[in-house]
Amino acid sequence: MVLEILSNIFNTLLTFFLAALILSIPGLILAFFGKIIYSKISEKFSLSWLKAVFATTFVLAVFFVFLAYLFPLADAALNVNDGIKPLVFQEASLDVLLFYIYTIMKLIFAALIITLLLIPLQIMGSLVYDWALNKRKLPILVSLYLTVFSACFIGFVLFITLFQWAFLGLLYLIYFA
Repeated sequence: MVLEILSNIFNTLLTFFLAALILSIPGLILAFFGKIIYSKISEKFSLSWLKAVFATTFVLAVFFVFLAYLFPLADAALNVNDGIKPLVFQEASLDVLLFYIYTIMKLIFAALIITLLLIPLQIMGSLVYDWALNKRKLPILVSLYLTVFSACFIGFVLFITLFQWAFLGLLYLIYFA
């Protein structure tokens, strides 16, 4: 009984570890782009660290939310041949414009929620980065990988155990709200 519980806990932690290990590789590439955007934003606007990180995360979140929203639409548009709609079924220009404005605002709101969910992980990642770079004297690439890995691991643990609603809620907000 006790060994079975310990085995389940160990297997769960091992699964989180392996998932974080796999996801941290593309996350490292994203962190490089984030560092470039962060340096440009902090130089141009002379923002504090937290404001620059928030702006960087928001820019990346807007990009990926728009990409996630537009990819299925572009794929469907390439595979559908509607022809010309009769005049009775055509939408009014104002309706189409209001739909696009609503969709853009909805996607920006979803990106804002994603940004707010990621800021605590970035603060924790900053602590890991400073610890690895300054205390342990590790190279920048290794420090950045440890940062991304720790943020992925803690993110998996939090979003699978405490915030199960977050993923489905964001999918609903992006595609169906």
